[in-house]
Amino acid sequence: MMKFFAENTEQLNLLAGTTVILPVVTIGNVGQLAIDLVMHSCGFKKLGALESDAVVPVVGRDAFSTSSPDFTTSLEVFFLASASLTVVQQRSPVVKGQTAQFVQEMWAWIEEMGFKQVIVLGSLDASRRLDFHLAGSQLRFVSYPSHDQSHDEQLRQLGWLPLESDGASVVLRPTSVALRLCSYAQQVGSKLRVTVLCPFCSEGNNTPEAIVMADCLACLFDLPKGLLIVVIAPLLVSLYVCRVVIFSLSPLADHLALAQDWRLPGHANSYVAIPPQIESASDRPDVLLVSDAQQIAIILELTCRIEERFDVAHDLKDEKYRHF
Repeated sequence: MMKFFAENTEQLNLLAGTTVILPVVTIGNVGQLAIDLVMHSCGFKKLGALESDAVVPVVGRDAFSTSSPDFTTSLEVFFLASASLTVVQQRSPVVKGQTAQFVQEMWAWIEEMGFKQVIVLGSLDASRRLDFHLAGSQLRFVSYPSHDQSHDEQLRQLGWLPLESDGASVVLRPTSVALRLCSYAQQVGSKLRVTVLCPFCSEGNNTPEAIVMADCLACLFDLPKGLLIVVIAPLLVSLYVCRVVIFSLSPLADHLALAQDWRLPGHANSYVAIPPQIESASDRPDVLLVSDAQQIAIILELTCRIEERFDVAHDLKDEKYRHF
């Protein structure tokens, strides 16, 4: 049986009627990365921890601060009152052979808390794609009940496509926790809306997929904007976030459309420096665009590199802006 250890039992009634987001451990851990981005940017408050025999026990230091005396466990519950969002951050996998038990325990807890809808964050193995998966968007979703057209249309507008039924069994493993949660809701005839977001990806640096997923969550729940710093280099687009909720891999033109007051700090006879109100740093980008009204800064870096130094050049750019 899953147990909930709340830090403040008086806050438990706040969860009823909210949306719960469940990032499950899967390929690339995209869901965990996306949720950490959103929680760190929005100021989610920790409510407590869940304990289940079906999840591998883990304990470590605070995930968001190296100086905090708090620690992190396998399943933690966070809450953001302004957006009516609850997050169950899962940081260790389900014990082998215990998927069914975990799904049943998690669903029982969801119903006990009285959530209004469930968002499950997972991923799909890019190596198992079929030919028709290769072209177009690599973002997929599965929803229950399937007749909720308005919700599905909103996801389509954000670039997510419904998972094709043809070949789905090849792409999705039957033991997938994300899909088992959705099918279990259908099995028990639940009235809760369940949505599974699952981009195609491989193990490695899954930051881009996490940013796209975080962007989707920000749009779905109208999370506030903050300061967005975009670092753009040829052949590679990397985003570095500072007090931001909206994360995007959209083309530069999409970012430019967000504001009308763009300015270029510096001039032809002086180097470009990042304004001190954004960050006290000595970095000198090639081009810097700043919108004071929207609090957006776009950094463009020109990178001319030969194939033999591709990884070295990437590491240099990554290190240059890592502190953001």
